[in-house]
Amino acid sequence: NELIAVSPLIGKISSLIVVILDNNLLSDLPVTFGSLTLLQRLSLMDNQLLELPSCVRSLTRLRRLNVESNAITQIPEWIGDLKLMEELSFSKNKINNFPSSVGLLKYLSDLRVAHNQMTALPPELGQALSLSRLRLSGNMFTDLPDSITDLTNLTDLSVADNNLQRLPPGLGTMTQLQNLIMENNPSLFAYIPPDILNRGVESTRGFLRALALAKETLQLTLMDLQISVLSPSITELTSITSLRLDRNAIAELPDHLFRMTNLTSLSLKTNKIDYIPVGLLKLTNLTYLNFDENPFKSFPMEIIRE
Repeated sequence: NELIAVSPLIGKISSLIVVILDNNLLSDLPVTFGSLTLLQRLSLMDNQLLELPSCVRSLTRLRRLNVESNAITQIPEWIGDLKLMEELSFSKNKINNFPSSVGLLKYLSDLRVAHNQMTALPPELGQALSLSRLRLSGNMFTDLPDSITDLTNLTDLSVADNNLQRLPPGLGTMTQLQNLIMENNPSLFAYIPPDILNRGVESTRGFLRALALAKETLQLTLMDLQISVLSPSITELTSITSLRLDRNAIAELPDHLFRMTNLTSLSLKTNKIDYIPVGLLKLTNLTYLNFDENPFKSFPMEIIRE
């Protein structure tokens, strides 16, 4: 189709429940469109919208709204007035904001804002407790708000093709989460060991759960996970007193490990460590150290003398 405008007379068809106007050349809707107060589904995919038409605000019975593949730059704050909204898609636009009012949409189960220009999410998103699918891929996020872990019904989360530096540790406690798509976030490999990311959602959740628990117990246990590199997400937990990394594939100890000066117990049994750096001397509170079943042949003399 090549519609460039919708007749104002459409407002007289007050019984309409579904309107689909995909693949046209529409840049707006007539004000009279707001008279369609029974409308439950509106699709305007692949048009030429620069903004969400203001008349949509009057469609208070709307449950499904799809405006994918337009040129919209802003999601209006009044989107939160559409209280019955269940499915909302703004993917493939030019959106650079994310209104806090989305948290008011108590029935929202599917939110798609992939392939836009957003850099941050409001903490209020965690109030949209019915969310089960959240698509955030292809934006410019560097972080996710911790409140996202309040979305206990979330089963699908896609954050691929961003620049995420970390994930909220509480993500590991989200027991309903079945699909977690994280590809093409290069900096994330510095936070979560690639060995764990490559093993899928269960391993990632388990890792994040262990990090969250460590903040409470001051004990971090990551055994039998095939970890080959100690990421900063582990060593930045400088307050923990016990670190167990037995039966992994760790070959060397990074310098940032030796910032964990509160450690009293460190176990690296059954790894691939062939060299013990003298930086170990910085862990002055250690009372228990286990390097059994590693291929190194001797301790540095400096450590032995200490």
